Amino acid sequence: MEYLKKLVTGNVLFSLDRIITPKLVHILYLLGLFAIILWAISHLFSTFSFGFGAGLWGLVEIAVFSLIGFVVLRIICEAIIVYFKANQQAVEESNLVKVPVSLIDEVKEAIEELAQDEPLYRIEDEIVSKPKNKPAKRKTTAKRTPKKTN
Repeated sequence: MEYLKKLVTGNVLFSLDRIITPKLVHILYLLGLFAIILWAISHLFSTFSFGFGAGLWGLVEIAVFSLIGFVVLRIICEAIIVYFKANQQAVEESNLVKVPVSLIDEVKEAIEELAQDEPLYRIEDEIVSKPKNKPAKRKTTAKRTPKKTN
């Protein structure tokens, strides 16, 4: 009942942010059940108005067609609910997995991942990647050789 109040008084009806059909399926099912029961009662009185034999035949018709009506109504309502739940799950899965559209997007994501792996520091207003491990400098001693004079 609260949802119906929100539907009538709030922005739910005029906003397309939410899907209201799955919630309205329950109301559709109840209306369908009410319609079947109403048909059965009216059919019962109309067939008995033609006589007792017609009334008994009307009871058989009510039993058969009401059962078929209940089954068909249930199948239709369940199919609508399953459709919207499958759609909702597909939307949730697509929101979780962001698939790159092109090779450029893949390269961009790879560069962003590499940039996140390496910390940065600032030297003279220029951003430079911080080296992970600097190799040790080798001490080399240069030997001076005397020049030969001719």
